[in-house]
Amino acid sequence: MSDMKLFRPFALVILVLPIFFLGCNDDDPIAGSGDLKLKFKLRYGDQTLVMFDNYTYPSGQKMTFSRFSFFLADVKLKNASGSVGIHDISYHNLTNSHTGATQAANGYDYTIGGVKPGSYNSIQFTLGVPKASNDKTPADFSNDHVLSNQAEYWSGWKSYVFTKTEGLIDLDGDGTLESGYALHTGANESLRTIELPANIVIEEGKEAGLTIIIDVKKEFGSNPVYDIETNPQIHSLSQMPFVKQLIDNLTTAFSVE
Repeated sequence: MSDMKLFRPFALVILVLPIFFLGCNDDDPIAGSGDLKLKFKLRYGDQTLVMFDNYTYPSGQKMTFSRFSFFLADVKLKNASGSVGIHDISYHNLTNSHTGATQAANGYDYTIGGVKPGSYNSIQFTLGVPKASNDKTPADFSNDHVLSNQAEYWSGWKSYVFTKTEGLIDLDGDGTLESGYALHTGANESLRTIELPANIVIEEGKEAGLTIIIDVKKEFGSNPVYDIETNPQIHSLSQMPFVKQLIDNLTTAFSVE
């Protein structure tokens, strides 16, 4: 009986180990692979976007930015033969990397490892948290998982916050940036997939690079322009039409340099 007691924990370890390795994410280095460094750069129209610098909203109000962040999920590289999944999900806050002109010019880097060598002609990714994960809560994930962050979850919406664009704006035109805006998107119906044409060559043991421009001005739209005076804060499910307007606009903001 004592031998059986000793055996059972050992057997449990043997059973658990394969599960652990199967659960490793697709960013883990694998033999014969290469890396892909994504560099994100924020723009505002034809200007480099620098946090806390002054810009003009499409309808004429003076404004600044204090935050831009998003979830990036289901990243794939594609070519004529099909697609290769290279990344599950991650969260990116570009605020610090765009605070100051020098930092903003350099952009924000994120490297994905373990990429299958090959030549690819586009990159596809999801902006937001896929439904299977978004239907869960931070408590469902281990503390070291990106989706365990309670600060990026709307309990009232039962959804993660997919994107955040925040700052100050002069809504009354008196020259003072008196109004805070917080344009947040989320909920399964606002999940969007983006595909960008790009020439990407992954070689074994080497790092390829890709620069992605995000023109935040496009999030506000042009015809029509997002009514930021009426909805400067997104905080209610009743505002879902405006959430969809913002996320649809934002999908047009991404391009490859």
